[in-house]
Amino acid sequence: MADSVEDPANAEGYIEVSTAEGSYTYGGRVLDVRIDGDTVTTVFEKLEAGVAVRSAPLPMKVVVAAVPGVPMVVAHSALEMEGVEHTVELMSSETSYAALLTSLWREGETFTLVEHDIAPFPGALRAMNDCYSWWCARSYHLAPHKLRPAFGCVRFHAQLMRAYPELWKRWDGEHWMTLDATVYRVLQETTRLHVHEPGVAHVKQLVSPLKGVMA
Repeated sequence: MADSVEDPANAEGYIEVSTAEGSYTYGGRVLDVRIDGDTVTTVFEKLEAGVAVRSAPLPMKVVVAAVPGVPMVVAHSALEMEGVEHTVELMSSETSYAALLTSLWREGETFTLVEHDIAPFPGALRAMNDCYSWWCARSYHLAPHKLRPAFGCVRFHAQLMRAYPELWKRWDGEHWMTLDATVYRVLQETTRLHVHEPGVAHVKQLVSPLKGVMA
């Protein structure tokens, strides 16, 4: 068994066993996970397809990007009902969204970003949070009959930010309308997107209360 820092999405046939110290049994084999101080040793083992059992759920950091003036934030309401702790950040300018992403990236902690008009189903964010891929997202309808993963429900792993701590410089100051495409283009140079299914609902607001700000 060998340690690895490679993104699991790029390591075909590999899955991460755990990020909690201890021994785990998978396929009749005992696999050890070690922690040195605050640093988790990421342990991979080449195994047949499957999922190892985790001893406890990982903490979640969820941020909802919202628009001032919207009477009801769909994502906030859905997460409140599910009991998922989260913060709501108001996007007051055309570059606020990029600034939010930059700030979260520089903090270096695994986080999930949800746009205000996305309604995650129960367990949707937990599954992404506990995934070992560096970059995860869920699909939703961008328009009628146009279902694909986009920036409305996306999760970035701390290992990605540790591997590329300066990546934020390539989208800092970006207009919100082009931020999605810019970030995706940059990330595709470093890793591979892991799309989680099923998708989530998009309760799209057709008219923005603030012209020029996220709709």
